[in-house]
Amino acid sequence: MEIKYTVVGIPKPQSRPKTFHRTLKSGKPFVTTYSPKTDWFHLVYTETLKLKNSLKIKLSGALELNLIFCMPIPKSISKKKRAELHYVIKKPDLDNLSKAVMDAINNVGIWEDDSQVAVLNTRKIYSEEPRCLIEIKEI
Repeated sequence: MEIKYTVVGIPKPQSRPKTFHRTLKSGKPFVTTYSPKTDWFHLVYTETLKLKNSLKIKLSGALELNLIFCMPIPKSISKKKRAELHYVIKKPDLDNLSKAVMDAINNVGIWEDDSQVAVLNTRKIYSEEPRCLIEIKEI
């Protein structure tokens, strides 16, 4: 089975885990850690959930995940130089972008666990239309 879909929006990386100190009513201190979810995470989650509800599937076995992150072209780039731009070599990091998408897909439950992804192909390119192209294949 092969699934292809597009999430329109500016791709954002997975945020770093946050920690904060709390105190129980008994006075005992403890630390809580959580991973903040961005608007991008919720956008990917929502689009994947729509897809899952329409297909009514759960992927099993080894998977190949292809991600193409189409990043916005900086406004400071002249129109002449825009034609020469291809790959993005600036932040955000490709692995953090991938992590955000994989976590969102994992939370939807379109697959059993993101550890099923045996092949991961990613690209980060400039585009007039910011979006992420997602392709999931059973292999």
